[in-house]
Amino acid sequence: FLSHSPGQPTSLDRAMSGDSAMGPASNTTRTCTMDAMKCMAKPAAAAAAGPTRTVLWTVPRAISTAFERAILALGASALAQRGERMDVLHEPFGNPFYFGPLQERQSTRYAAEPPQFDKMSTIHGVSRALLHGFDRNATLDGGDDEDVCEPHHVFSKDMAYYIRGHINKTMLEGVQHTFLIRHPIKSVPSLYRGSMDTETTGWDYFDRGEVGYKELHQIFEVATKELGQKAVVVDADELLADPEGVMSQYCNAIGIPFSKEMLSWEPGPVPGWETWPGWHDDAINSTGLLKKAKATKVDDEGSGGSRGKSHKYAKELAIPEVQKSIAESLDHYEALYQYALQPRAPAHPPCA
Repeated sequence: FLSHSPGQPTSLDRAMSGDSAMGPASNTTRTCTMDAMKCMAKPAAAAAAGPTRTVLWTVPRAISTAFERAILALGASALAQRGERMDVLHEPFGNPFYFGPLQERQSTRYAAEPPQFDKMSTIHGVSRALLHGFDRNATLDGGDDEDVCEPHHVFSKDMAYYIRGHINKTMLEGVQHTFLIRHPIKSVPSLYRGSMDTETTGWDYFDRGEVGYKELHQIFEVATKELGQKAVVVDADELLADPEGVMSQYCNAIGIPFSKEMLSWEPGPVPGWETWPGWHDDAINSTGLLKKAKATKVDDEGSGGSRGKSHKYAKELAIPEVQKSIAESLDHYEALYQYALQPRAPAHPPCA
């Protein structure tokens, strides 16, 4: 795991910046089998080289929905101008995890909800969507339509813990895996607060199994070591320090063009997000990825910064269950952070 040499900021230093970030058809090389995610496309080898199939794996409360919104903006601008269709899937593996048939469902959080029986309610169905695009209305017994107009690009943002128990080479091969992280001292207390906010999110308990860093690290290990994929990791704070620089590096890494138009958008609801009421309010009301300088002191995470007001999550950080979850997540976070894309160095004017 990562250790820091003298003069490098610690993980705690990196964490202490602000909490909010929001301010046509193609022939696809297939590896279709009945093995869940093996039914996917080969990732693009270089930018604009051909179809891309990408998953952004993350943990809750890592500004991942704002990141997804940037990808949506790209699909509506630069890619559309090139005549390339992009399907963006919003946490599709959450469907079988929370709402699928009993043999698929891993969580009891929505136990009172009747099981879903469309093709996006099974792991295999979601895996096919990553290859062919999104067809929420397809039923489990509707057959597979190989003649549909497939998108040039498919991008999915998903929580790593949704595929707990299915993380292996066979499951993951055939698609490009990327990762979005955020320091646990921010993500965990934010998750705790939302999990206990019945009025806003409808959740009424905190489940440490939904923190997700263990599964995120497991997916990373399989993707990089067993599948030989290049590590593509984005840290939330580094992203906010240089949205244009980090997003352009990310787009180049996954084989899609970067456009400055993906850094801003019109606020408002996005179809598909209604499954998770309350969790995406910041992203719904946001207008873009706002550049935010990183701070290095614990106080800077507070509402008053150096003026000494309390830490934003002071109450949650005092809860033993939160403390334990942070401690359990730190090594996993540090292991991924060492691969994080870094902000570009600021341009200096030429010497006189």
